[in-house]
Amino acid sequence: MRLEAVGVKGFRSIETCKLEDCGSFNVMIGKNNSGKSNILSAIDAFFLGISTGEVVTIEPPLGKEIDFFRKRTEAPIEISLTFMLSLARLSQLGAF
Repeated sequence: MRLEAVGVKGFRSIETCKLEDCGSFNVMIGKNNSGKSNILSAIDAFFLGISTGEVVTIEPPLGKEIDFFRKRTEAPIEISLTFMLSLARLSQLGAF
């Protein structure tokens, strides 16, 4: 399985960010305080949120005021990851 795209909205210093066409190896380059670490933190939070195996979690890993863009706690934080799974790998999982 390969990460194809990352979408982050309303998280820390990121109002809206979409990284598409992720390949096998990715490098983020940018000035200090441009949000590189926050993108990685968002990916980490995504996996922490699903680590229990539940679709919905009562206690998400995010939710402190500092986690919200400009501390706007009324706006939701949105983190989406898109993955690519080859047909060969999918058949190994018994889906076909």
